[in-house]
Amino acid sequence: MLGTDATGLLVLDPEAREHIRTAAMWCWTNARWVSFAFTPSADSASIRRFLGDDLARTVQCDGTNTLTFIENAGGRRPGCWSHGRRRFAEAARGGDLLALDPRAYLHRVTTLIVEGWPDQRRRELLPDRIAVLFPELDLDTTSANPA
Repeated sequence: MLGTDATGLLVLDPEAREHIRTAAMWCWTNARWVSFAFTPSADSASIRRFLGDDLARTVQCDGTNTLTFIENAGGRRPGCWSHGRRRFAEAARGGDLLALDPRAYLHRVTTLIVEGWPDQRRRELLPDRIAVLFPELDLDTTSANPA
């Protein structure tokens, strides 16, 4: 399994508007090593070049659609817990008492992450799965836009 995240970098480019554009610095790890990879843009082609031909692997990352090709190649993309934890903290600060003990929800959230659906299928099913896994939230999934 690999883990990754990117940080945008401003770079000088005489062809770009105002002569500045955004590149990316990717951090990659497998818990034994860490690699930093500069890419001229944060597009999927740059990541494909870094990963090579073996795309059917597990890459832990945030929910960026830049890495959708990994799932399309038979790989998996488990989510990033710190992104989820931040949302619980924001909800608790806003007065949502359900967010004070996120551990009560983590098993159900993990179920959504590890079911391993291809990206498009997950987008189609996510609103209904959330309603089943979190009935106490009384969500209106008919108006949800999971894309």
